[in-house]
Amino acid sequence: MKQVANDSLRLVKPMLDAMRSGIPTEIAKYEDIRPIDMDEEIEKYKASFDFQDKIRIQKKIQQQKRQKKEQSLLEEVTLQLLAMDFDPKQVESAVKKVFKILGEDIEKSTVLKEAVKLLIVKDDKKAEIKTKKKKIDTINKNYLGRLMQEARQKKKSVYEYFLDKGIIKPPLDEIWEEDENATLVSHTVS
Repeated sequence: MKQVANDSLRLVKPMLDAMRSGIPTEIAKYEDIRPIDMDEEIEKYKASFDFQDKIRIQKKIQQQKRQKKEQSLLEEVTLQLLAMDFDPKQVESAVKKVFKILGEDIEKSTVLKEAVKLLIVKDDKKAEIKTKKKKIDTINKNYLGRLMQEARQKKKSVYEYFLDKGIIKPPLDEIWEEDENATLVSHTVS
């Protein structure tokens, strides 16, 4: 067994001898078996923790400054846009959208220009929708007016003409349908 230990553990034999001797200077020669100096290790990590804390605190301060700057810029731009007589809800959403698109580090004039562009586009779209609705209403009125003219030309009453075209339903049909169902029900019950 000693023969196998001498042959197989030949490389680690000096370390084992140092550990058997118990002499700290001999043990210190080998880094793998050297005792850990806890105070030294704590100081190493403490320095890195302090540095990380400083970085985290600095980032937090910068973020707070950015938020204050963004908030004041948001308020200034909003007030200017409200002075231009835009809708308050649309102003708020437009300014937030500009901040979201362009980021936080932008100038007041840029935010103002982009927000005005968004608001004008929204107003144009609303106006376009209103115009389309008016056109549809006008077309519907004109359609009914034309049908009325056709009825008069054919010397029919407007009511009869609309009935023939299927625009209106005869009111008696609905009543008769209800009465037929009612009689069917009354016959089945009795």
